[in-house]
Amino acid sequence: PAHSVQTCFTGDNLPAVCVDQSLCPPSAADDLSDRQVYTSSNCTDERQVCCPMRDVNGHGGLDAFIVPRWDWQEWLQNWTYRPPTPIPHPNVPPYPPASGSVVLPPYPGQGEVPPPSVVQANISVISQPATSSTPASVPSAPGAPVGGVTSCGARTNIVQKDIEMQENLGFIVGGQVAQANTWPWVVAVYSSGRFICGASLIDKDHVLCAAHCVSHGGRITRAEQIQVQIGAHDRRGSGQYYKVDKIVVHSGYNERIMQNDISMFKLGSPVSFGKTAAPVCLPPNTASCPDSTKMNAYLAGWGTTSAGGSTSNELREVTVPTIPLKDCQRAYDSNMVTTKQICAGFLGQGGKDTCQGDSGGPMVVKMDAKVNQYYQCGIVSWGRGCAEARYPGVYTKVSEYLDWIRANKV
Repeated sequence: PAHSVQTCFTGDNLPAVCVDQSLCPPSAADDLSDRQVYTSSNCTDERQVCCPMRDVNGHGGLDAFIVPRWDWQEWLQNWTYRPPTPIPHPNVPPYPPASGSVVLPPYPGQGEVPPPSVVQANISVISQPATSSTPASVPSAPGAPVGGVTSCGARTNIVQKDIEMQENLGFIVGGQVAQANTWPWVVAVYSSGRFICGASLIDKDHVLCAAHCVSHGGRITRAEQIQVQIGAHDRRGSGQYYKVDKIVVHSGYNERIMQNDISMFKLGSPVSFGKTAAPVCLPPNTASCPDSTKMNAYLAGWGTTSAGGSTSNELREVTVPTIPLKDCQRAYDSNMVTTKQICAGFLGQGGKDTCQGDSGGPMVVKMDAKVNQYYQCGIVSWGRGCAEARYPGVYTKVSEYLDWIRANKV
């Protein structure tokens, strides 16, 4: 069976998990002990040790554990193998930066290239009054405009035959590179210059993400450490970077069992909507994302293309069916999957799924197959391995948190 796992950081700021000491190799355990990382501040259960994810063994390795789908692997690579140009050792969440200045994200994998400035997006803007703003409300029916400016959830730069073709394709694990600018609400999240998660643009001022991307051991990453890249297709060059003014994590977030895995960022400057940046629709009500009906779920992100593999520079996409709650609960411990979560994937065959680095990204559905409008029903949260048969991906169910989202917008 799969096991839930608490995340932690070693004395050298390596991403790690809290496991029984028998699952951590003696060499790694000795090294960790020397660095005094066997502390209760790292692991809630004092009987467990904080073991680097790359060193976990036994019981099928890390794939036998339920792990958040943020980008452990790329962080390991960035910390261990850097470009020839020396750069400072990164301060990783939840630790504050060494100085008060914000570290702008370099292009992942190309640390020697200076990043663009963090500015308000300079993109093709849909005409709108200077005083207008995007309301928090969502359309009452598919196709209804948001604020009279533009429709939420509308895909751009894509033709119908491409949409139809995607029904038979896979993704992030087992998928394809997305056509540029076809998912204008998908956001890349960086912490101290390192890509860690996906997210979604829900209005001109707010981004929706997973709690586990910015909360570790009860400590929330400082907003100054987080930047988001909006309007990107290839993370190495496209899109605009935005500072984050405020991070709100759900007060009921439980990282041991991955419940209430939701957070929201207030951006430092408003996003101008256009061809490459537009908001996704939120569900109209709590009944909008049923857990008993199989729907096509669309996913896009820059995460790894295999468990423990490398992240993608280009945005990738997949279409998978949602899984009825009772079937998802049978696949996992029934106590681990609740009505506040929604599952998607292929129970019998696997092969298509989100993976590490896709955490926080949106899972969207079409409520009317004939209308080009997508609603966010899920936030990528956790799963066993990636694309394993019998184990679907588990997503925070956005329709259960509409009141929380409205109450925490500032």
